[in-house]
Parts: sequence; C-alpha cells; structure tokens
Amino acid sequence: MEAQGDGARTNALIRIRAAGALVLMASFASTLVCDSAIAQQVPVSRDSLPRDTIARDTLRRDTVATDTIRLHPIHPGIMYLLLPASFAMVVVAVVAPAPLAAWFGQRGPTKMSFLNPHAEVRLSGGGQLHQRWIWANAAEFQVVRNNRLGELQVEDIWRPSHVRYLTLSVGQLWHPRHVTAGGITLGYVYAQGDATQSGPALGLPLYIGDSNATMRLEPTYIMSRHGLLWNGRLQAQANFPRRPYFVGASLVGKSQNMALAEKDHLFASAVTVLFGTRF
Repeated sequence: MEAQGDGARTNALIRIRAAGALVLMASFASTLVCDSAIAQQVPVSRDSLPRDTIARDTLRRDTVATDTIRLHPIHPGIMYLLLPASFAMVVVAVVAPAPLAAWFGQRGPTKMSFLNPHAEVRLSGGGQLHQRWIWANAAEFQVVRNNRLGELQVEDIWRPSHVRYLTLSVGQLWHPRHVTAGGITLGYVYAQGDATQSGPALGLPLYIGDSNATMRLEPTYIMSRHGLLWNGRLQAQANFPRRPYFVGASLVGKSQNMALAEKDHLFASAVTVLFGTRF
C-alpha cells in the first residue's frame, strides 16, 4: 500500500513539473514572438516626414526690412516743402481767393447754376455765444446777368451795441473752369450807428459749385476812418430739387482792422443759417 502511495505522489510531482515547464516555455516563446514582431516592424525614416510643410526660409520675419525704415522715412523731405505751399494757399484764400478759380476743375463751359441769369433773395440769422454775445441777421438781394453781378445787402450786428451795415456793390465775374468762378466787385458800405466804419469797398469773391450747390468765399476791404477793414464771408447753399428755393449757412466776420498794431475792438463774427429763393 505504501509503495502504491509513493508512486502516485511521484506521478503528481512529474505532472506539476511538466506543467511548469510548459508554462515557462510558453512564456519564453511569447517573449521571443513579441521581440521578433518588434524586430520585424519596418522602420520609418524620419526624413520621409517633412518637419514643416512650409520651408522656414519662405517665412520672412518681417515684411519690411529694418533698413528700409531708415532709408524711406514716413515723412519724406518733400512733405516739408508742401507746408509753406499749403500755408500760402490758406493766406490767398483769406486775402484774395478770386485767382484760385483757375485751379479747380476742368476747363470748359460752366456747370454752375449760379452763373445762369437769375435773381436771388436771401434771409439769414444767427450769432455767437462764445466769449461775448453777438447776434447777426441779414437780408440780401442779388442779380446775375451776363457774368455781371449786382448786390444790395442790409446786415445788422449787435456786439451788443447795434450797427446796421448797408452795402451796395457791382462787379464782374469770370469762369475759367467748369465749377469755379472768380470776380471783383466795387461798392460802398454805410455803417449806421458807427459812421467811422463806412467807406468804399473792394471785394474779391470766389464761387465753387455746380447745378445743385454753391460755395462762396469772399473777402471785402473797406477804406474807413479806422484804416483798412476786412470783412469775410464763407457761405454754402444747396438748392431744393425742382424748386426755386435753397438753404445754407454762413460764417461771417466783420470789421477786422488790418492795422495789427491797433487794438481790435470792432471785429465781430457769427454763424448764421439762411433761406432764400431764386427767380
């Protein structure tokens, strides 16, 4: 009986050892298979994958080279030459703008409705509330025939003292371009309330416009007892479509003494709105 028991235990140990050997061999074989599989993988060349789809040298660090800023400044020297020319044009526009009519637009027959034979009546009113109270209103009658101009104006200015200016003037117009006209006018200004501002007047108007609108820039010089006085007017008006009416606005300056050494106490300025009719 003991002999049979020893034989059974021996067979069991043999089976356990055989099973362990099989497990060990299987694990070893699996390790070899894995290593061989890894070894059989096709190596991928790093050179076959481009590092970047866009070459580095095609991307410029700056679209403008650094030295171009030094070689081509933002404000070239010619810009500084234009400053005196611009200043001179502003001076001409304030002092005597009529010759500027030869500079704007193309040459040829006029397109300005202002130069067509007509008569206008304008009423305006406004003032200034800055620094000192000023009120201004005016009534004007103007006639244009064959490039000749005649105008009668009654204008009231409160500084707050009241002065009424009665102006009668006639003049000649010319239109060297499609949309411009220059002129010269002669007349007389009577200042009711301060006769020392009265005297002969010389105007140098500039008109710019077309069939729908007109801008007027006109300095007038008056030989008064105070010396040479400057009056200025910047006026813009637009026509109603298919109607004989127009509206606009004016910037008016009165009695600026051209003698700069004399203290200015006559000058007055005002912004006015206007309404008128043409027939």
